[in-house]
Amino acid sequence: MTFIYFWLSKMIVEVGIFLVLAGIILLSIVLPEFVKQWKCKHETYYENGSCDAICRNCGKNLGFIGRIRGNKI
Repeated sequence: MTFIYFWLSKMIVEVGIFLVLAGIILLSIVLPEFVKQWKCKHETYYENGSCDAICRNCGKNLGFIGRIRGNKI
């Protein structure tokens, strides 16, 4: 019976290590982009094919272009 507990605990530890490593990798990819978009003032933008305003500096989708134009004037 002890060997079952050993393999079960080994599997739980391996899954935990995998989740921690996956979290670190995910944060290293997502966090820099999030900080860049958060600090950006979104002063310049362009319009894409679906009438959305996209910031030229950080690439964030600012929403409907009509709303952005209305706020600029």
